[in-house]
Amino acid sequence: MNNTGYGYPLSPVIPFWSRRLFVLALVATMAGWLTACSTTAPPGANSLKSAWALFSDAAGGFSVLMPMAPHEAVQAYPSANGLVVKSHEFIVDPNPTVELGVIYNDFPESLPNIWVLGSPSFFDTVQETALKRLGDGRLIFARDGLFASHPMREFQFQVPDKKLVYQTRIIVVGHRMYQLIVVSSGEVDASHEVKTLFNSFHLL
Repeated sequence: MNNTGYGYPLSPVIPFWSRRLFVLALVATMAGWLTACSTTAPPGANSLKSAWALFSDAAGGFSVLMPMAPHEAVQAYPSANGLVVKSHEFIVDPNPTVELGVIYNDFPESLPNIWVLGSPSFFDTVQETALKRLGDGRLIFARDGLFASHPMREFQFQVPDKKLVYQTRIIVVGHRMYQLIVVSSGEVDASHEVKTLFNSFHLL
């Protein structure tokens, strides 16, 4: 996998790849799992609390508040059975201590066991994959819920050796998976960013 193929510079403080690798890899991993599945306050931080603007993506079918215009990219990942899954990424890095974004992808309807998408076992696999991708990820909490009528899981974990905290909300709408993500340095309180991003997300 090319970890630098975003079309914009890597962060010199907390490299993008070290934070997003698990997110991008989840797309291909989940497609492969469905195929085989047999189961049923630092300087500048205050600037993030103002000037959030509404961002909408018609093709992605969502709108959300973001602190700046996102970097947009599309990545293609092959699945275990040869099908290609495209990941649509909208990422912002308003300062060196925080990154956030929305990523969505559509799983091909031809994938075996596509009906498992959004089930507890599917979310369990997403969560376990995320924790393993960055090494010794330590789960802080995980909870299931509904976004409108759509299955959702939210979980937070930390990676002590990288001094990073990840909070992710995953929503499954039909065969589409949305990932809302906030990654921050361990000493940063990113609760405002998490609350604003997650609460402002709407389906069009």
